[in-house]
Amino acid sequence: MQFVIGTKAGGSRVEQKEEEGQYRTGKILLEGFPKVKVSTPNYLVHTRKGTIPCITCDHFDRLVENLFSSTNNNQEEEERVMLNLNYWDLLENPSVEVLNSYLNEKNEEKKNTLSSYLHLEKYPLFQTLRNVEYPFPTSNSNDKTMYADLEKGRTKVNIDDFNNHVFNLFKPNIFIGMCDLNIKCEITNNFTSGKPLKRAKQCNENWGNKCLEKRMEILLEKNENVPEMFYSVFYKGENSLPNLPKQIDQVKGIHLDISPNDDLDIIYSIKKELLKLNENINLDKLLFYISGKDHPIEVLECIERGVDLFDGVYPFVTAEMACASIYPIESVSYSEELMDYSSNERKELSPMTINLRDRNYETDFTPLVDNCNCYVCKNHTKGYIHHLFNTHEMLGTILLSIHNLHWYLSFFKRIRESIDANGFNVFKKNFILKVSPTSITSK
Repeated sequence: MQFVIGTKAGGSRVEQKEEEGQYRTGKILLEGFPKVKVSTPNYLVHTRKGTIPCITCDHFDRLVENLFSSTNNNQEEEERVMLNLNYWDLLENPSVEVLNSYLNEKNEEKKNTLSSYLHLEKYPLFQTLRNVEYPFPTSNSNDKTMYADLEKGRTKVNIDDFNNHVFNLFKPNIFIGMCDLNIKCEITNNFTSGKPLKRAKQCNENWGNKCLEKRMEILLEKNENVPEMFYSVFYKGENSLPNLPKQIDQVKGIHLDISPNDDLDIIYSIKKELLKLNENINLDKLLFYISGKDHPIEVLECIERGVDLFDGVYPFVTAEMACASIYPIESVSYSEELMDYSSNERKELSPMTINLRDRNYETDFTPLVDNCNCYVCKNHTKGYIHHLFNTHEMLGTILLSIHNLHWYLSFFKRIRESIDANGFNVFKKNFILKVSPTSITSK
């Protein structure tokens, strides 16, 4: 895997100042995907038990082709997105037993893999550990084993099981190294302290090193298409960061495991601590991934602090609530800064979403968004989708999922354009001025 930086805050300077931001664009090039790139910053498309919620593989292919049709025609490398597969989900669907049986089947045309089982061969796979929708699946972890409370019952996983699943069974393109997920309180969602935090730090260090040792062992054997690893770190004040692995040069990214209640400036603190732990570490060569920060305003704040990859459920949860994303994208300028709006003028600003259950849309025969070129906006109206939700047709959620995901990926595409044009700070300010952060939905 190769990560190539495009444009970053501060131009070509090596050090980026916090007040200027640490945003950047780049591209990920992966083995097994020749002439394909995944641009950053980007969204890791959420999956539930190996499938994209409410969207078939064929419809997802068309969504991606439609989204990047203009850019792919003029470039040597084809633009793709990466899919987020949760480790605990894969243990239940397809399950270890079913996948083992499938992989052992003889297939003369092609080799059976997890990607072919899921019919998602076109897209790189990113395996995560913390489930965004159900963030507390694990319990009673110790320094040797994790226990997960899944639908099929409590499941025990140790480092050998984890490595076997990653390198021999699931074989994602990128994975988060095994780490202690039982360090957040289910009630307050904050990190624990004392002995649990000390144990989590030791677990992350030991498990991370063992994942890398196993990867190096396999790399020496076959030297191709070996999953790349991200190392998970958390922060609870100075000197709380887990020590970096011995083979830090084999780590391709950092998973920023922060609490939802933490100030996002903690990202800057983590980067400073990483440099304290290893003065020779080159942060420009590392990708930074964060979980659960999926609201567009949160995304902008994280990108300003240098985060490259995101996961989350924002496009799908809003669709399940019958809400269509309409927050401004193309209308937000990154070249000309808007004046600050007064509190009275903010009433006229754009909402983030509209609720299609509202009767105001009963006879509205306009598309969800006038300038959107997704399948839904080209072929259906607000009135029709309103009818689907009020008659409890599942097609309503399907159509909104397609639109919301297209709109969300378009949002990231616009962010990358603003960074390449050296206008990210202007884009961020204009976006926040155009929306109402206190009102997530509107009728």
